[in-house]
Amino acid sequence: MRTTAKLAAAVLILVLSINGYSKHTKKEAEQIAGRYLMSLDHECRGVVESSIIYSAKMQFEYPELDYSKIIEKLDYLSLYDDSSALRIKAFIASSCLKNPDDFKWVENASFEELDRLSLLFQDKIDAKRGISKR
Repeated sequence: MRTTAKLAAAVLILVLSINGYSKHTKKEAEQIAGRYLMSLDHECRGVVESSIIYSAKMQFEYPELDYSKIIEKLDYLSLYDDSSALRIKAFIASSCLKNPDDFKWVENASFEELDRLSLLFQDKIDAKRGISKR
């Protein structure tokens, strides 16, 4: 029961954080980024994955924010997390935060597309190489 309550609280914080974040002041955006950073350590994988996705997307709304702590945590997850799917998502999100001009397609991607981030990224790599889908 206690884990369920923690999960519900974490999901509620994420939902409240991401709901219309483009309308927030810089200070509020910094607080949201701080919540994403904390959520990257959450015991629930779904919360971690959501934080990864929204951290990458937030860069396009608030490019002036300092994402260095989030990048550091994403880099750690990309190297050491147990889940290979989560590692690739963390790697892509970190790369997006480090090089936003190379990841403009993330800005307009839906949450569902970003949830399949590794497949979407692979499609982009294949397209640049001229490899067509089968």
